[in-house]
Amino acid sequence: MYSQNRRRDNTEKIILIMLVINYSFMIFSALKLKWSTWLPTFMVTVAAVSVISYVGSYFDYEGRAKLNSILIVVCFVLYSMHTGDIGSIIVPLIAQTVLIGFYDIDGILLYNTIALSVIVFYHAVILKSFTLSSIDDIYNNLVPIGNAYLVIFYIHLLGVRRRRRDKRLGQVEKELKEAEQSKDDFMANVSHEIRTPINSINGMSEIMLQNNPDEKTRLKVENIQMSCKRLNSLVDDLIDFSDLRTGKYEINVSKYSVDSLINDIVEFAYVLRKNKDIEIIADCDSTIPCELFGDEAKIKRVVYNIISNAAKFTSIGCIAVKIGYRREFYGINLVITVKDTGIGMDKHNIEKIFSSFNQADTKRNRQEGGVGLGLPIARAIIEQMNGTITVSSEPAVGSEFKVVIPQRVANQEPVISAEFDTNENVLAYLDMEQFHLMQIRDEYKAAIDNMSKNLKIPMHMCHNLAEFKRRVELNRYTHYFISYVEYSEDKDYFNQLAEKENNLIVVIDTEQEEKIESDRIIKLMKPIYVFSAAMALLGKMDENRNSISTDNYDKFTAPQARVLVVDDDKLNLNVAVGLLKTFKIEADTALSGEEALKMVDSGKYDIIFLDHMMPDMDGIETFRRLRKKNGFYFMEVPVIALTANTVLGAREMFLKEGFENFLPKPVEMSELKKILKMYLPEDKIIVGDSFAGKETDSVKTVQAKEQPPQIKTADFIDYKQGILYCGSRENLMKILKVHIENGESTLDKIKQAYEEADWKNYVIYVHGLKSSMKSVGINKLSDMAKNLELAGKEDDTAYIKDNNDDFVNEYIRVLDGLKEMFKDEECEKKQRSLIQLTRIQSDELSAIYSAFEEAVYSFDESNMLHIINDLNGCSYGQVVLADRTGQIEQKIRNSDYMSALDMLKKIIDELLLEGDDNA
Repeated sequence: MYSQNRRRDNTEKIILIMLVINYSFMIFSALKLKWSTWLPTFMVTVAAVSVISYVGSYFDYEGRAKLNSILIVVCFVLYSMHTGDIGSIIVPLIAQTVLIGFYDIDGILLYNTIALSVIVFYHAVILKSFTLSSIDDIYNNLVPIGNAYLVIFYIHLLGVRRRRRDKRLGQVEKELKEAEQSKDDFMANVSHEIRTPINSINGMSEIMLQNNPDEKTRLKVENIQMSCKRLNSLVDDLIDFSDLRTGKYEINVSKYSVDSLINDIVEFAYVLRKNKDIEIIADCDSTIPCELFGDEAKIKRVVYNIISNAAKFTSIGCIAVKIGYRREFYGINLVITVKDTGIGMDKHNIEKIFSSFNQADTKRNRQEGGVGLGLPIARAIIEQMNGTITVSSEPAVGSEFKVVIPQRVANQEPVISAEFDTNENVLAYLDMEQFHLMQIRDEYKAAIDNMSKNLKIPMHMCHNLAEFKRRVELNRYTHYFISYVEYSEDKDYFNQLAEKENNLIVVIDTEQEEKIESDRIIKLMKPIYVFSAAMALLGKMDENRNSISTDNYDKFTAPQARVLVVDDDKLNLNVAVGLLKTFKIEADTALSGEEALKMVDSGKYDIIFLDHMMPDMDGIETFRRLRKKNGFYFMEVPVIALTANTVLGAREMFLKEGFENFLPKPVEMSELKKILKMYLPEDKIIVGDSFAGKETDSVKTVQAKEQPPQIKTADFIDYKQGILYCGSRENLMKILKVHIENGESTLDKIKQAYEEADWKNYVIYVHGLKSSMKSVGINKLSDMAKNLELAGKEDDTAYIKDNNDDFVNEYIRVLDGLKEMFKDEECEKKQRSLIQLTRIQSDELSAIYSAFEEAVYSFDESNMLHIINDLNGCSYGQVVLADRTGQIEQKIRNSDYMSALDMLKKIIDELLLEGDDNA
C-alpha cells in the first residue's frame, strides 16, 4: 500500500507539471491571438484550482484526477472553438489523452472522448471548417479524427489490461501473505505442541536433580535434559530461521548480569564435551562491567551455536572460549572468541557455512547431526545486534570464530570486585606434557597468565613434581593448585600436604571426585576459569562436599522474599511452589484473580506470578485491576505472566499490557532463576547460599525411614510417566490427593459451563484438566480434554455435545478410582489422628473464639498464631480441626486479621451446627 501511494504521488506530480505547461501554451496563444480576455483568465483560474487541490490534498487521488481531467477538457474545448482549423487541434488532444491516461483510473478517458466528439461536431456543423466532399478532404480530416479516437481506445485498453494485471498481482500477493501467515501459524502451533512436553520433561527432571538422586539416576536424568535441550534447540532454529527470513525476529534489550552469561556459556561448553576426549579452556576478563544492556538470550544463542559447531567437528584437542571487551563511546564491545582444534576448513568452505541448510563437511555432519541452520542464524542475529562475526580456519588445524557485539553499560562495577589479601601467593603445578597437542598447552598457559593478571595475584608455575616439592620446602604459599593428573603422581604426598596446609586445590572432572582420598583437599570442578578460581581463593566452598563447582557461582536463595503465585489449577500451583522452595522461598498461592487481589490488599509481595488463562477473571483483567488500585506499590510491584502460550507475539502482548516479563509453562528452573534474580529486591537475595534441594545426611536418613504408603494400583494411570513428571513417587501421590480434593469442584464447573453453553469457560476448565492430568500420567482423560479444548477453540460445539458425556463419565471413573486408591490410608490416618488429638467441647470452642477475638483487637499476631496452632492439635467430634483452619494462618501472616476472625467464627458456627445435628 505504501509503495502504491508513493507511485501515485509521483505520477500526479508529473501530470500536474505537464498540465500547467499545457495551460501556459493555451494562455500564451489566447493572448497572442487577442481572443476574448475572459478565456485566459478562466484558464489561469483552472490551472490554479488544479495546483491548489494537489497542494492542499483536497479530495483523494481519484477525485483530483477526475477534476483535473474535466478542467483540462473544458479548457481544450473552449480553446478549439476559437481555432479555425481542426487539424491543428488533433495532435495536442492526443498528447493530452496520453497524459490523462497515466492517471490509470477506469473510465477517466470518457471525458476526452466526449470532448473530441464536441470539437468535431462544432467544427463540422457550426463552423463548417471542413467537409468530406472529396477524397482529399476525407484523408486530410477524417483520418486524423479517426486516429484520435483509436488512440483513446488503445490507451483505454492498455489501462484495462494493466489494471487486470495489477488485480491478479494483488490477489497473488494476498495469497502469498495468507500462505506466509499459515506457515507462521503452523510454526507457532508446532512450537507450542513440541515445547510443552519438552519443557514438562525438562522441568520435572530439574526437580529430580534437586532431590540429590544417586549417581546412576543423575546421569540418566542429565541425558534426558540434554536430549530435551537438543530438541528444543532444533525447534528454536527452525522458528528463528523463519522469523529472520520474514523480518519478524526481534532483539529484546534488557539489563542482564554478565557473570550469569559467562557461567552459562562455560558450563554449556563443558557439558558438550562429556563424551569426547577434549579440553575446555575458559579465559574470561574479570574487569568486564558486571551489568549490561542487551539481549542475553540471543547472545547465548549465538555463542551456543558456535560452540556446538566446534564440539561437533572436534574429536581431539581443545575448545578455548575467551570472553573479553573493548571500551567504546557508547559503552563496550563484548568480544567472544571460540577456538577449536577440529577438522578446520579451507577458504572456499568458510563462506559456505553461513548458507542455510549447508555444512562444510556433509558426510561428517550425517554422523554428528544438525540441519545446517546454527551458524546462518548466529550471523543473522549478530547483524541485527549491529555486531560482526569473523572466521579464520585451516584444514586439519582448527577454526576460530570471533564475535563482537556492541552493548550499553548498566553498571560499571567489574564482574569480580573481590579484594584479595596482598599476601596471596599461589603455587601451581600443571604438567603440560600430559597434553599431546601444542595448541592445548599454549591455550592453557595464556588462560592461566590472564587469570593471574586479572586477579592481581602472583602465580608461580612448576613444570614437574620435583620442582613443586622443592618450592614448597623453600617458601610459604597461601594456595596450591594442581590437577588430578599431578595428584595421581604422588597421592600420599599431596594428602599429607593437604593435612598440613589445608589449602590444596585439585582441579578435577566430575567423575574424578570420588578418587580424591583426603577430605582436606579442596576439589575445584572443571572447567577452571577466573570465577571459580576467585571462589577457591576466597574460600567459598560447598559445605557438604568440600568442593567448588562453577555452576554454584550464581546460585542464590531468598528466604525472606514474599512471592504470590496465582493459578486456577492447584497442580500448577504445587509445581510452582515446589520450584520456589529450591530458593528457600515459601510462596503464597491464590486460585483466582479475585482472591489474588484480596491477598495483595492485605500484604505486600516482592513479585507476583500471574496465570494468563483463568475463568471469570483472566490474568490480563486481574493485572489491569491491580494497576488501577490506589497506591505506589500497586503500580510498581513486578508482575510476571505465567502462560503456556509461547507463540510469536505472546511476549510482546504481555509487555504491551504492562507485565514486567513472562514465564512459559511448564516453568523451567533456569528461566525462573533468571526472573527471580532480575526482579527480587537485592537485599533479599543471598548469593552463593546452598539450594534447598541439597539435603544433609541427617535429613536423608529420616526420609529413608519414612517409606511411602503402599497404594493400590489403577489401570488409568501411567505410573512411570507420573513419577517422571512429578519428580518422585511421593510427589505423585501428593498431587493425586490434590485431584481428589478438588475433583468434584472442577467437575461441577465443567458441567455448569456445558449446561449454560459457556464455551469460553468450558475451554478454560478442560485446558487446565488436560495439562494437570498429563503431568500425573492419566493420559486417556488428558487426551479427551485436549480434543474438547481444540473443538471449543474452533467453535465445534457439535463435537463437544457428542463427546462431553463420555468425558464426564471418564472423569468420574478416575475420581472414584483415586478415592479407592487412598481409601484405606485415609481411614487409618483419620483414626490415628483422632486418637492423638485433644478432644474439645462446644464451650471450649466459644472460649477459643473469645481469646482469638481479643488477640485480633490487640493486634497481637504472635498470640493469634499460637491459638491457631493449639487449635490444629485438637478434634471436635469426628472432625480434625486442622482440616478446617488451613487458611486462617495464611490470613494472619498477611495481616488480614478481620478476615481470619470471620473465618474462625464461620468454622465454629458450622461445627456447633453439625454437633446439634448429630445430637
